[in-house]
Amino acid sequence: MRGGDTYARLATRFRVGVAAVYRHVREAVDLLAALAPHAGAGDAERACGRRRT
Repeated sequence: MRGGDTYARLATRFRVGVAAVYRHVREAVDLLAALAPHAGAGDAERACGRRRT
């Protein structure tokens, strides 16, 4: 995450469980991905410097 917070730290800060933090972060990422223009299958991996194996 941008601020370097871990799921555990966010869970403590917001007084929720780690699973709840994971779920909310995942939902936010999925929402942003749905709103973003669609790229080719390998574009996101190349942008992040990852290689598919």
